[in-house]
Amino acid sequence: MLLEANYRERLMMVYNEVKKRLDYQVAMQTLKKQKEQDYMIQWVEKNVIQSITPQQQKESIAKCILDLKALSKGAHAAV
Repeated sequence: MLLEANYRERLMMVYNEVKKRLDYQVAMQTLKKQKEQDYMIQWVEKNVIQSITPQQQKESIAKCILDLKALSKGAHAAV
């Protein structure tokens, strides 16, 4: 009976150690995936910002201002 209890105790210790190591591996993979995603997001944002020319930026701002004015007129007409 004592041998059985001792065997089960050691079996549980092995199970817990293996589970801890597997959980660690899963955590490392998750962290690696998150870091890769963060890097890709930064890379895409950086390249998009670099690709916008000053002329495109001016045109975009002018278009936004016109859109806001049109929305403003529409809101005043609705009131």
